[in-house]
Amino acid sequence: MGTRSVRLDEQTEALLEALTSATGMSVSEVMKEGVVALASAHANDVSARPYDVFAQITVGRSPPLPTRSRHKRAVSRSVARKLGR
Repeated sequence: MGTRSVRLDEQTEALLEALTSATGMSVSEVMKEGVVALASAHANDVSARPYDVFAQITVGRSPPLPTRSRHKRAVSRSVARKLGR
């Protein structure tokens, strides 16, 4: 079992104290419940797939990444441009 040391701002510290008082749980129990709740909330989040993230990224004047269906053709053109063919 690991030990963590965290710094909390005043508002978060007050929320933690209110939760421990209201639930009768220890600080560790409240923190564990919070981590589990956050993990389960993000486990079902499939809205941001890796391709979706990379498709939005451009570097300088580079165009956005091509769709998967055109990817092979786009790579071939890119290599041909680089090699001057």
